[in-house]
Amino acid sequence: LMHASASPASAATDCDRACLRGVLDHYLDAVFRHDPGAAPLAPHARATQNAVTMPSGEGIWRTATGYGPVMRRFADPVRAIVYDSNPDVRRVVDSVGWEQGKVHDVVRRSLQDTGTAIRRHLGADVLVDEAFRWMEPDRNYCLADCRYRNEAEAILAAGGTVVRIDRPGVGPVNGHVSETALSKWGGWSTVIANSGTEPHKPQKRPEP
Repeated sequence: LMHASASPASAATDCDRACLRGVLDHYLDAVFRHDPGAAPLAPHARATQNAVTMPSGEGIWRTATGYGPVMRRFADPVRAIVYDSNPDVRRVVDSVGWEQGKVHDVVRRSLQDTGTAIRRHLGADVLVDEAFRWMEPDRNYCLADCRYRNEAEAILAAGGTVVRIDRPGVGPVNGHVSETALSKWGGWSTVIANSGTEPHKPQKRPEP
């Protein structure tokens, strides 16, 4: 979670999409200068790299030197809507950030219900169309979250691969349609069984 000012509530409430892009530019500039202290980060900010939590100043902070040939900036409107409209969500997010906040039922349900309402009122493909609009031909992309059949089928129709990762003994966090819509879908390109145990998890991966 990044803030554009010292006041979390003010930053999240007053910062529009242009402001969010500016915060991102400020953050990336700090990364390229290898200076975590110059980044507009909340006190509770936590970063991961290759699924491993990285201390401030490590990982990409040491290796990044500048932008690559393609830049993509995503300012999540669903989170912005939920934050602006629900004071309970604001209290949680201001305290622990979005990633840890999603384990709180009020945050997860608000994100789920808002996403569903967008699909219902603006069309089931609106988020798919928005994602594809930013993609350039002849480049590879990874979409980390696919929750509905139309999303999966759109990826397949575009020549992509849809992978399901199963964790034995772990099911949907709740019964919301966004958690269960693909439970019985059989169109997966491949299914991966995530059956490793905690001791098998790497503590730190070498830098590329």
